[in-house]
Amino acid sequence: MQKFKFLILFLLPILAFAQEKSSGFYGTFDTGVEYLNLQTSDKKSKVNKGNIGTLRLRGGYEWDTGWRFGVLFERSGDGATSSDFTGAPFVRGAEHLPYSRSDGVFANSLLLGLQGGYHFVRSHERDLYVNFYLNSVSNTQTLIFPIANYDGSTEFKLELEGRQLVLPKWSLGYTIGASIAKGAQGIGTFDDEKFLRFGVAGDDEIKAYLDGKIWGLYGDLKWIYHANSTIDFVVKWDVKAHFYPQSKAVRTSAFDILNNRSLGDVTLHTPKYRTFRSGISLGFAF
Repeated sequence: MQKFKFLILFLLPILAFAQEKSSGFYGTFDTGVEYLNLQTSDKKSKVNKGNIGTLRLRGGYEWDTGWRFGVLFERSGDGATSSDFTGAPFVRGAEHLPYSRSDGVFANSLLLGLQGGYHFVRSHERDLYVNFYLNSVSNTQTLIFPIANYDGSTEFKLELEGRQLVLPKWSLGYTIGASIAKGAQGIGTFDDEKFLRFGVAGDDEIKAYLDGKIWGLYGDLKWIYHANSTIDFVVKWDVKAHFYPQSKAVRTSAFDILNNRSLGDVTLHTPKYRTFRSGISLGFAF
């Protein structure tokens, strides 16, 4: 809560510059809770996670010509309190390594990006934008302790965002978009006891490059209350899906540090899988 209060106080000076006319600063802030589901294409591994906290910030400047430029920040995770893991270990080839299944599944995601766009339609009754983003994305999750997977990618997104006035002070908003990304999948360990390590040097992580691109689809519906000419309050429901290709196989040595013994060589990879997220958030926009 202290972080959220600080961010709101940080944005207040910017709000003072918000203008009713077509040019000026713009921004959105929202925070909420999401549900995450992960499933491999062969349906051998499936994970459900709940109560994942989310935080999103977007801000920038729009010129009277309709062009806009800004930045985007998204943070989620640290709140996965329930999980249901079934089937084979997510990191294939790890079946014979020491691991344990646990009810607490860690998930963390961070996104930093640049936004551009054009405001096609702007009036009191409705707005219509085309936005594009260039983002740096990183995800970390451990599905079977102590083995974790990490992915980092450069992502391009293109979306259509709109709003239609339905009551004097209420609008219905929407967003629909698609993304494409290229990156690497990391396979490593996530434990404080130094339980398991890979490689001759005892590395925490090895890289298994993805055999293709990461595709994504997303959208949202927003119920918008126009408090005054510059500030709106928003309730948003959003969904997003990402489709990951299989990673290339990596051969490495494994060492059980806890028992001071070598586990020999293993060949590891992550299967083809998809993630689905859906959640509700509250926020404001100007």
